[in-house]
Amino acid sequence: MGNQIKFLQGLKIIDMTRVLAGPFASMILADLGAEVIKIEGPRNPDETRNYAPKKNGLSSYFESININKTGKCLDLESSTDRPELDDLIRSSDVIIHNFLPKVVDKLKLNYETLHEINRKLIYVSISAYSEKSKKFGIPGYDIIMQGETGLLSVTGTDEDNLCRVGNSTVDIYTGYMTVIMILSALLKKKNDENFDGMKINIPLFNCGIFSMTYLFPYFSLTSMNPSPLGISHPGIVPYQKFDTEDASIIIAVANNNIWDRFVNIEYFKELSKDPRFATNEERVKNRSVLSNLIQKELMKNKSGFWLDIFQKMGIPSGKINKISDIVTDPEMIKNGDIFPKSIQGIPFVFPSFPVLINGDFIDFYKMGAPNLCEDKNIITE
Repeated sequence: MGNQIKFLQGLKIIDMTRVLAGPFASMILADLGAEVIKIEGPRNPDETRNYAPKKNGLSSYFESININKTGKCLDLESSTDRPELDDLIRSSDVIIHNFLPKVVDKLKLNYETLHEINRKLIYVSISAYSEKSKKFGIPGYDIIMQGETGLLSVTGTDEDNLCRVGNSTVDIYTGYMTVIMILSALLKKKNDENFDGMKINIPLFNCGIFSMTYLFPYFSLTSMNPSPLGISHPGIVPYQKFDTEDASIIIAVANNNIWDRFVNIEYFKELSKDPRFATNEERVKNRSVLSNLIQKELMKNKSGFWLDIFQKMGIPSGKINKISDIVTDPEMIKNGDIFPKSIQGIPFVFPSFPVLINGDFIDFYKMGAPNLCEDKNIITE
């Protein structure tokens, strides 16, 4: 780990979000040096505190997206606690929440009210659908958004066997977009002497469809819905999982230059003579035939044999790792790709912040996630 570089030191953020998209975004900002105050109610804390697995009261889910934050326990319906929130708003740069509109109205957390308290405040709301949508106000979780955005329709082995993406990917996309927009707004604030606050709405649905990128133009050109192809790609062949004698591997022949190198390998030279595979367009048309021919050859040797050949020839290829493969890899530990840390006596392994500065990963860890209501007595009723 390198030195702690606090890019955002002096920035103060009120985090009133829960579950994943918002907490993930605010954690990134905390990792980069911002002061992030996570506010929870004593009776209605972030529900991920109770997501399994748990050990000694700590949820792995909650810890994974709430490190480096301080906590404050406020009952926003209390006349004694609301002034404390307003004081925090006066001294903060950003507030993020993902409350439903009815809760925003009930707690008087709308932009207009908070803008009167702090005219320079950057106000960020995360919602399932946009403020312009007739669905605005409907709650949404990642699995719903994977379905609504079309992501589920292209994920799985075929149309009868659709599959949720293994992590909550629409939430993650939304978290990243939240960070991008907060940093953009802060730059605007810095450069605009007349800056008068900003209201930003970040919808999960729109972040999800934005992330689909080339699949929308695919439909535009073909008038066909992209279909699930397992680990394959709709527009590149071969670009998929293959089995070998001992384990599966991934091969990505993403352009004709790579294809030329691929068919220069002695085991695949016959493929270079077949006009059905001369261009990527032809290879896509003849996907099944080509994949079967490659698969037949790969089954004759073990994964290590093939990966050694492919990587020496500059053919993008790799293993299909399990999490355990990564966290026990000595090189990963040595290089700092992963970050072991004990929190309240419980060992955790986190992925390191995914950026190197001057050759070293950022030393991002400052403290574990806040305990609930550690700043005041917990109300147990």
